Amino acid sequence: NRLNENAVFSGMSQLNILNLTGNRFSQISPLSGMDQLTEYSLESNSLTEIETLGELPALEKLSVASNCLTDTE
Repeated sequence: NRLNENAVFSGMSQLNILNLTGNRFSQISPLSGMDQLTEYSLESNSLTEIETLGELPALEKLSVASNCLTDTE
């Protein structure tokens, strides 16, 4: 796929699984209103940080392998 930060996911409040593997995300925007999201996959993108996830109360699995993440203690 060729999705990037400009992709819109608003209005998907009942979504349970969001798989954005293999795109061009270098950063992620908070996913507000996605209270039912249990799995979020962002593998094989260009992410450098994941600090802006937002509130995802039902999230059980977050996949971020094969990105450019750095430890920012």
